[in-house]
Amino acid sequence: MVLAVLAVLGILGAVTLLVAAPVPVHGQGPLLNPNRVYLPIIMRAPPQQIVFTSYGDEEAEDGDIHVVNADGSAMVNLTDDADNDRNPVWSPDGRRIAFETHRDDNWEIYAMNADGSALVNLTDHRSDDLAPAWSPDGTKIAFRSRRDDNWEIYVMNADGSDKTRLTTSPATNKSPAWSPDGTQIAYVSDGGGDDEIWTTNADGYDYTRLTNNDEDDTHPLWSPDGARIAFTVQAVGGNTDVYVIDAGGGNKIRLTDSSEMDLNPRWSPDGKEIVFQSKRDGNYEIYIVDIEHLDETRLTDHESDDLAPAWSPDGTQITFVSERNEETEIYVMNRDGSGLTRLTDTKRLEAEPAWRP
Repeated sequence: MVLAVLAVLGILGAVTLLVAAPVPVHGQGPLLNPNRVYLPIIMRAPPQQIVFTSYGDEEAEDGDIHVVNADGSAMVNLTDDADNDRNPVWSPDGRRIAFETHRDDNWEIYAMNADGSALVNLTDHRSDDLAPAWSPDGTKIAFRSRRDDNWEIYVMNADGSDKTRLTTSPATNKSPAWSPDGTQIAYVSDGGGDDEIWTTNADGYDYTRLTNNDEDDTHPLWSPDGARIAFTVQAVGGNTDVYVIDAGGGNKIRLTDSSEMDLNPRWSPDGKEIVFQSKRDGNYEIYIVDIEHLDETRLTDHESDDLAPAWSPDGTQITFVSERNEETEIYVMNRDGSGLTRLTDTKRLEAEPAWRP
């Protein structure tokens, strides 16, 4: 008897395993149970996950890295360390998590599997190392380090080997961000007296200054197609707005125009919108701006602060941190603001949510 097994695989959907009816082999007699019915076996894809930091106090200390399903189930503490773990970042394939930790009496970058196993110190240096950023192919991690008595941008292999210094200026360099094709890194440098956006090739050559003004330009973030970079501009008066600029420089466009703080911009997966937090209503709320038409839509409306929005990989949902109910917890909502769901209830301070790719 020969059984033919066909596996039909689907990404982010049900996985169906079909077992065909027995096929007789030439020369053999009749098969037993020829009328047997073979039913498909439905194997559901695992639920989406969100990683976040859970702090033990309002001073953002005693942080641990947690994951929770996007429906609020199966929350797990991955690190559970007495020192401070923070700023978790998924690898592009969703198998590893890099994060900052102070468990070695200075800031180091560690990585672990998505279940918390295989924990390893990637930087292992007496000076502080911060801001891990995975390359799009997952083979390298950019970060900033003070190991040369100045904050510089470095790149290392994903296993911590072959650390290479990319910047060599006396300025403070920070916030590395990879281009989608992995050939360039955007970063912030204050070499001109204020924070400006720069880019460099991933091998550390060909530096380009994209912005040049008397205001602080920070937090660069590439569009999904790599054509533009979003960033925030803090005016002399203190308010902050969201801008975009072409990846090669020029064509700077102001997306928001508020007298208050517009922060934490995040591109939608299709590159058509940016979600951000704004204090224009007296407290922080979550907004979306349409890149082409500059139309803004308010998604949350609550007297407490809503912060740190992040898109789901398919662009249908947004997770964020909210201080409503006198607690700082992780929530998720549909991209139009409907379907609000509270994911955590730990009585701790939750922060830095990020969807698993």
